[in-house]
Amino acid sequence: MLGILLINKDKDMSSFDVIRKLRKKGLNSKKFKTGYLGTLDPMAKGVLPILIGKATKLADLFQADRKKYIGRILIGKKTDTYDVTGNVLEEVNEFKMPSSAKIKEILSTFRGRIMQTPPAVSAKKINGKRAYEIFRKGDQVELNPVEVNIKSINLIEVFDKEFVIEVECSKGTYIRSIANDFGEKLGIPATLSGLTRSAVGDFILDNCITLDKINDVKDIKDNLLDINTLLHLPKLCYREPKRIANGIFIKNREGFEDGSLIKVISEENKILAIYKTYEGTLKPEVVLV
Repeated sequence: MLGILLINKDKDMSSFDVIRKLRKKGLNSKKFKTGYLGTLDPMAKGVLPILIGKATKLADLFQADRKKYIGRILIGKKTDTYDVTGNVLEEVNEFKMPSSAKIKEILSTFRGRIMQTPPAVSAKKINGKRAYEIFRKGDQVELNPVEVNIKSINLIEVFDKEFVIEVECSKGTYIRSIANDFGEKLGIPATLSGLTRSAVGDFILDNCITLDKINDVKDIKDNLLDINTLLHLPKLCYREPKRIANGIFIKNREGFEDGSLIKVISEENKILAIYKTYEGTLKPEVVLV
């Protein structure tokens, strides 16, 4: 089994919980390695690409720099996790809800390349340990700001004490931090109350399947996306798959640019490996057969 399964993750479950549930539905974890692209917090819903089999070796090729989210921000509370699942650090009950114009004005300050401090409960590493592990032990978490790119951020809807935004951003961006920082700029605490990831690169929510639609391994196989069609790379057809499996070098007769990644396929259009050009020679990067 080789491919990507697009899951629409429900809230109140971790990203790894999705893999656990797939295993219970018959996915053999000893036979097929499994991983996911981009962790989704338990409170978040939406696109979670699951890599199955040797597709896990291609994770770096599918780590999209473009992600889209729909976030719901609650005004009047500040928490230690920057979302409603955390402990309340500050609460304001009496305040005037900012106008749409004011919300848009503040949101505009987030557009472009900005420095953002990740939440204490995050997967960022501090001296080899995840920040959330340090936080849950009760120790102080100090994270340095990192540069992220907010390609677009737009106001979608305003409610009594909440509003909804749509964000397109680079990987590594925390919508929870946007919510917290919005409150800082507004002068009234704010936190994230809901989150849906609507896209990871070309993987969109409309093409995802929910776990309740998967009953067995057949359902998993039927919904697997073909790696070959997903990788938009120059291709080379090779007639001897067994030699590719042995990791042979191939002379660059096609004239591929040095340093290029090449998709090697069989005569049946089955992907065999990813090669890279080195001074006139194609060398295996990832063998998939």
